[in-house]
Amino acid sequence: MHSFEPMAFAPIDELPALSLPQLQDAASFLTRRDRKYIVPADTVASLLDGLEAGTRVLEIDGRRTFRYSTRYFDDRHAAYFRALRKRPDRFKVRTRRYEESGECQLEVKLLDVRGRTVKSRFPHESGEMETLSTLDRAWLRSFEPVRAVASQLEPSVATWYHRSTLVFPDGSGRMTIDQGLTFVGEDGLWQRLESHCVIETKGPGHPLPFDRLLWSAGFRPAPASKFALGVCLTNPDLPHNRWRRLRARLAPALSGPMVASPR
Repeated sequence: MHSFEPMAFAPIDELPALSLPQLQDAASFLTRRDRKYIVPADTVASLLDGLEAGTRVLEIDGRRTFRYSTRYFDDRHAAYFRALRKRPDRFKVRTRRYEESGECQLEVKLLDVRGRTVKSRFPHESGEMETLSTLDRAWLRSFEPVRAVASQLEPSVATWYHRSTLVFPDGSGRMTIDQGLTFVGEDGLWQRLESHCVIETKGPGHPLPFDRLLWSAGFRPAPASKFALGVCLTNPDLPHNRWRRLRARLAPALSGPMVASPR
């Protein structure tokens, strides 16, 4: 993959900083309502001018943008098909590494009865992102939607990107801005979403002021997670009817040796 240099957004550079412990204390939101938006990068700065006063940005060792690597796990696309069919028992299992620190976590994301995302974490060896240990699988079996497939989970699509994290006033919500989102298929071929950012708002349920700002600018939540989008882009023969329009809209912005033509 060719190198990627994230854009610097002046409004983010001007925000007051908060530390990782402050972020975890103010707005961890392991149970939250997620809304994802795919926005042209040259539009993001003007949208950020509309941030609420008092918004802060995560800063660690003088950095405000951080590299994330993620490997998802699935069993013969069971998780993908549950997402495609909007099953209430859908799940995502992934390892995630924070590249600057080297910290790695095994994560499970489920839905609660209110349709909110519930994320659980388990420590994972940084150098073992592609594998699940016996202990990992035992932990995964503690989650009912994952139990039947925990022993069969194998590496699926991978992603990497650069992320900035913002916290809204009084811990009312969080927002992440991802750049250079790259999907890597099981065969190692990749695709990158060029000149677009993925903005994700995370809050207790109700729309946040920045959601309403995005709506007023004509942006609506994307119907696919990074996992689902990555699987359908890197496996063009799989059914993807729910995301047909999204794939068609993103096709001109994809680069890489494996750019699938939407059906």
